[in-house]
Amino acid sequence: MGYNSQNVPNNPNNFQKDREALNKIRLYAILGIIAITVTLVETIVIVAIIPTLASSTGVSIPIKIFAALEPYIDVLIGFTIIPLIINIIAILQLRKGYGILKTLSPDFNSPFTGTTLALIGTVLLIPGIIAVTATIVSIIPLIEKHVHTISSGILLSLGLELIVIIIAGIMAFIGEILYSIVGNFKLSKRYGEEGFKNAAYLFIIAIVLLLIFALFQFRGIIYAIFQIIGLILIYTSAGKVLKRI
Repeated sequence: MGYNSQNVPNNPNNFQKDREALNKIRLYAILGIIAITVTLVETIVIVAIIPTLASSTGVSIPIKIFAALEPYIDVLIGFTIIPLIINIIAILQLRKGYGILKTLSPDFNSPFTGTTLALIGTVLLIPGIIAVTATIVSIIPLIEKHVHTISSGILLSLGLELIVIIIAGIMAFIGEILYSIVGNFKLSKRYGEEGFKNAAYLFIIAIVLLLIFALFQFRGIIYAIFQIIGLILIYTSAGKVLKRI
């Protein structure tokens, strides 16, 4: 048995901890794939529905389309939150895995911190999304009548809610860089498995493309595809290491 890496000595006492950590990481990968797949399907459905809805209702103004979607707003919020909840569970599993590994190597302190930031950010996104959606729904009738009928208090509330979402998004983004990129480079270093490193490169490409094509309609789909491939690599790489130790 061994790590097959010159960076880590073959210590049989650590094998059980490594196995436990790698199993947590594999579970994270599976849950991550599920969360992204659900989000991807929802994105495709919404992108397909909006033109149809605009055509059937005869409106093309965004606020009018949003108003037409109002009867389905609870369902849409649910569709948005479900993958976030799955993602939270996934990150919790990864956090447990990195938590075990950081007792074996300080290399995993940063990835562990990344999971903490991502968890806080993702958890904050849920009430933020609900609050912003509720506020927008409440002001739709006012906007349709006249924008000046909206009180400054409502606008302030909406602004604060958006700030919460932005802060939460930044925290989740920084956390993702630490646990998905830095973490996978550390996993590759520890176990001598190139698949982890390749997953990190895919995550880098996904983030770069997301930033470059910020105005591209299908940027989320491109990002999701790279993420899914990266998670598959994590799952298979962890499985290969488990067979060796």
